[in-house]
Amino acid sequence: MKALHAKRCWSIIKGESVWAHYMVRKYGDPSTPGYSLPYQPSPLWRAIVELFPMVSRHCTWVAGRGNIPIWGVNWSGTILPKPHLFNYIPNIRQVINSPFVRVASGASVDVRSYLSEEAKYVLNAIVLSEDKDQVCWTLNQKGDFSTKSFWDHYRIKFPIDSWSHFYWNKYIQPRVGAFLWRLRRNAIPVDARLLSMGYNLVSRCSCCENPETETLDHLFVLSETASTIWRHFANLFHLSSSPTDIENLAQVWLNNASLSSPSGISRNIIFGNVLWEIWKQRNEIIFGKGKRNCNFIVSRVSATLQQHLVAFHLPADGGVLSTHGHSDTGQSILGAADPHSNRRAAPTCGHPPILSAPWKAPAFGLKLNLAGRLGDPPFTAGGGIIRDNREFHRRLLFLYG
Repeated sequence: MKALHAKRCWSIIKGESVWAHYMVRKYGDPSTPGYSLPYQPSPLWRAIVELFPMVSRHCTWVAGRGNIPIWGVNWSGTILPKPHLFNYIPNIRQVINSPFVRVASGASVDVRSYLSEEAKYVLNAIVLSEDKDQVCWTLNQKGDFSTKSFWDHYRIKFPIDSWSHFYWNKYIQPRVGAFLWRLRRNAIPVDARLLSMGYNLVSRCSCCENPETETLDHLFVLSETASTIWRHFANLFHLSSSPTDIENLAQVWLNNASLSSPSGISRNIIFGNVLWEIWKQRNEIIFGKGKRNCNFIVSRVSATLQQHLVAFHLPADGGVLSTHGHSDTGQSILGAADPHSNRRAAPTCGHPPILSAPWKAPAFGLKLNLAGRLGDPPFTAGGGIIRDNREFHRRLLFLYG
């Protein structure tokens, strides 16, 4: 909105539109030195007057006919203030033709003696013509005002985030990218963050057997769950497995991780999704919907990586084999399920594997087969099937589960 109001200021400075003439006739010329707001101006005019000095600083006049006020506008590289000695403001043409102006005391004074040396030099170089005086906008090369140039100059610019291209890319899901953006800005409501905001609570990390104060660095890097998972995946890429904080963790995983290489893409996906899965499991524990399970997080991250490798037609080993040349590591990146074991099973995404077993028909009567699994909710299940003794045309009598 401020940039749009600045555009109105530019219109008034140029003075070419009917609207600009109407507003100046109604409220006065804000470029006049000592201008003050009239009684009960409109909100729009208040906003324009507030921005007018800011816009005027980036307007430079080029003399044609010379009808440019000698004070109050920028024609010499800076805006010259009007001395209190003068009752009115002469224009450039008047000063060039006759530099002596009568003041309130009745004496005639040389206007040039009240100009800076730079302004005198510019004034002496001006050659008047019948062309119209032109105003130029100094914040772009075209010389014409644009809201973009004004906004780019005055908006508050934060330093460029070195992480940004790692969480705003096509390999990271938008919800994971948004989470990493919040994490980067310390906007994740861990216990330490809530304590700093004045909430009274006892901090207890949910990802440790021996709980400590839950901070961002502790939860995502130093907790028992996080350190186990990072150690497991770091071994696959031969990276340092002992980071000290999130910044150090990002340097380990994202430095030299080019998004044009399969290995860099894999590291990017693992880095973002491990943080996301740790946060999800932490919330499930707090709200009583789960318990600490490193294997489950490893399986979920491995499955997500596998889906991305297939979707983007990348090598099945995630670039590990081509980068490090270890034949025993190539497929292990997709078989990461047990961080406590040297043997890496295939990722299950939290679901039990499908097992096949031979079935023989009974000699006579019926046969009941039972199956069940005891695991973490919601993966505890059971069922059965009853069939008769027909060898080739077995009839399903009853199924439950």
